[in-house]
Amino acid sequence: MNRRRQIQLSSEEQAAFFREQRKAALATLDRHGFPHVVAMNYFAEDGAFYMTSYGKAQKVVNIRRNPKVALMIESGNAYAELRGVMVRGHCEIIEGAEAVRAAFAGMAEARGAAPSRPAASARSCAARRRSASPVMP
Repeated sequence: MNRRRQIQLSSEEQAAFFREQRKAALATLDRHGFPHVVAMNYFAEDGAFYMTSYGKAQKVVNIRRNPKVALMIESGNAYAELRGVMVRGHCEIIEGAEAVRAAFAGMAEARGAAPSRPAASARSCAARRRSASPVMP
């Protein structure tokens, strides 16, 4: 049996891995075609990965130009412990306060925490400037 098949995660193992991890490297393409990689918190639900960002962030600008993205979810420190799954797909920018609140609530729930409740004015101001981004493989 080849080495790749020995280390490949099954669909069930991947789903468990996505639930266990909270951070991913999100790769987009900048206007010159070079990779732009940033660390993001995420949660996975119904086959999509959700994260939030400020609407004017470079990653959002890049996604609006080209929705093809990659996520690298990884764990481990020493080489023998490293595990990771790369997901490639299309990212959709969803704007609006309700989408952002739902994404924050989903991330909190995935961590096993209650969604934080900032003051209403701060929450609505932050929601207007942020966008939620699902990545669909």
